[in-house]
Amino acid sequence: MKFDTTKLSLAAAVTTGILYVVCAVVVAIAPRFALALFGNLLHMVNLGSVMTVKLSFGGFLIGLVQIFIYSYVAFWIFGSTYNRLVSGRSA
Repeated sequence: MKFDTTKLSLAAAVTTGILYVVCAVVVAIAPRFALALFGNLLHMVNLGSVMTVKLSFGGFLIGLVQIFIYSYVAFWIFGSTYNRLVSGRSA
């Protein structure tokens, strides 16, 4: 089975964009909780002592565009590599 790399990439980009929006909502509603979660992801004990939460609409939009582009490119590469591997061509 081969992937349609454009559809795979777009699906991944939309999915990560949605997750980014959910994350931004959590940061806006509960910034200390968000810092604690982020600290756990990065294996840090007390991230709140070295970081502050500063969420702006402009920063949110820039981040959303970035995550969309990064995930689209990453999954396009993934899909292309996968398709080459299943077709027997070298990556």
